[in-house]
Amino acid sequence: MFSNVLLNAIQGKGWLYSVNFDNDTNPIGLELETWTPAGEDFLVYLYGSNDDEILHSLYEYAENFDPEEHALFCVDMREAPGIRTLLHDADKMAEELNSLCEHLSNAVKK
Repeated sequence: MFSNVLLNAIQGKGWLYSVNFDNDTNPIGLELETWTPAGEDFLVYLYGSNDDEILHSLYEYAENFDPEEHALFCVDMREAPGIRTLLHDADKMAEELNSLCEHLSNAVKK
């Protein structure tokens, strides 16, 4: 199960969360959501059944997040801003992911 410390730290950084369960009401992950500076509804799916597994999943997600790839994915979406805005936004997303990793790790270690 996830600690209140972890869940409160997620909310403290301005993210929303929802807990995903298997068929037997056991937690299997978290869905995190925030809005980017350019207005994208940014969702992150993390897998795990405890704080350590969630932190590991977040670290992997942040490490593998490619701002250029994300901007290219979004460029053809309806009502998407220009490529410069998308690149800047994706860079901010990468920074936020790294900041979230550090924030949650510090909160859980206390």
